[in-house]
Amino acid sequence: MVSESAATSGEAPISFSNRELALIGFGVTTVTVLAGLLVFLWGLGRAASDPASTAMTTRWFLGLWDNLAVPGTRNLVYANFVLAFAVGIGQAFVYGTAFAPVFYRVEAFARRPWLCGVLFAPVSWTVNLLIVAPIGGAGVLGSAIANGGYPWISLAAHLLHSILVASVLDAVHRRS
Repeated sequence: MVSESAATSGEAPISFSNRELALIGFGVTTVTVLAGLLVFLWGLGRAASDPASTAMTTRWFLGLWDNLAVPGTRNLVYANFVLAFAVGIGQAFVYGTAFAPVFYRVEAFARRPWLCGVLFAPVSWTVNLLIVAPIGGAGVLGSAIANGGYPWISLAAHLLHSILVASVLDAVHRRS
C-alpha cells in the first residue's frame, strides 16, 4: 500500500543532511570493514592451519592473500580496504538521497528498514563488481585476483553494509 503524500499526511518527507549521511556512512563502513577484516583473518588462520587443504573457502582466502599468478595481491587487499571507506560513504549518500525517499513511499518498506537494505544491496553489489572492483585493481567480478569467492564475499559485505545503513538512517529519521 502506498502511503499518502507528505503534503496531505502532515509527515515530513524523508531527508538527511550531508553531515548525517557522512557520519552514518563512515560509522557503518567502519563496522563493515572491521567485520570483513575479522572474516579475512579467520579465513587466513584457517588457511594457515592447513595450507594443503582443498576446501573451497581455504582456497578463496589463500587466493585473496597470496595469488602467485597476480603479483601485488597483498597491496590490492590493503588498497581495497581504503577504497571501501570512500565507496561505503558514497553508498550511504546514494541510499539516503535516492533510494530511501522512494522506499519510504511504500508503507510496508517504511516499517522494515532491513528489507530496504536488502533491496539496495544488489544495486551497490553490481556497481561494485562491474565498476569499483576494476578501479581497485581487482578486475571485473574480481577476476584479477583469481579468487572464485570474491563475488560472494562481496555480496555478504554489501548485504551487511546496506542493512546497517538502512537501519541506522531509519533510526535517525524516526528520532527527528
